[in-house]
Amino acid sequence: MAMRYLLLLIPLSLTGCSIAMVKPLAEKKTADIGGPKLEYVMAGEGNPVIVFLSGYGADIDTSWGRIFPEVKTISMVFAYNRFNYGKSDKVDVPQTGTEIIANLLPMKEWVCLLEKLGLNNVKTYIQSGNAVFQSKKTGASELSDRIGVAIRSGHGFAPHVIILKWDELKDAVESNPYPKAESEPKTLHLTFLASVPESPDLITLQNIKKDSERFALKGKIFYLHAPEGIARSKLFARIEKSLGMSGTARNWRSVSNIKSIAEQMG
Repeated sequence: MAMRYLLLLIPLSLTGCSIAMVKPLAEKKTADIGGPKLEYVMAGEGNPVIVFLSGYGADIDTSWGRIFPEVKTISMVFAYNRFNYGKSDKVDVPQTGTEIIANLLPMKEWVCLLEKLGLNNVKTYIQSGNAVFQSKKTGASELSDRIGVAIRSGHGFAPHVIILKWDELKDAVESNPYPKAESEPKTLHLTFLASVPESPDLITLQNIKKDSERFALKGKIFYLHAPEGIARSKLFARIEKSLGMSGTARNWRSVSNIKSIAEQMG
């Protein structure tokens, strides 16, 4: 009998970020860097010069609009819009994590790679490393290693690979401690961990969380309800360090859609 699996690669992209509107940063300029132009803003005085980078798919106003004005009072700060964002020039080059991984491992090649490893009925969900498949092999750890080796050999990079059996995914959904948050799926995030943390530092997470945030660790799943979004959540940024291992996060909408794909396999 073929087993159903969910496969997740990490780190590929930050999915499910909730973006809040902020007041635009003032006094932006553009710089010619030998062809395309970049939009940037620089303010404040003193050292060190603090550079803000935006990589999850938003402009500098959205990424740093709340932080930049505060930090510029204590040091010189610099932020720029990646190409294709704000008033920076448009270029045909990947700029975000999702775009980069899609360029490194296009979905058609991703499916082909998994099929060559003997996996059946492969289905993918958005370009961030999600795949559902069936396999007669029951060793998730062995499958994870084989997939990681195949990606490294064929595409030159080596992401961590997390594989969940159908029962594990189903249990993760049914064990959600915040069912009322399901009505706002972009505020509820599940971080899938490589294994059960041995000495999780939950006290630190409790101390740095926002008043509106709630979290729970259940086995290999870390649940986070973040009504204000995760883009500037200190708790979300600290999860892997406090738990002592790598993980990959998906919002409730993605998890639910992936579960639906697996259910359709029968």
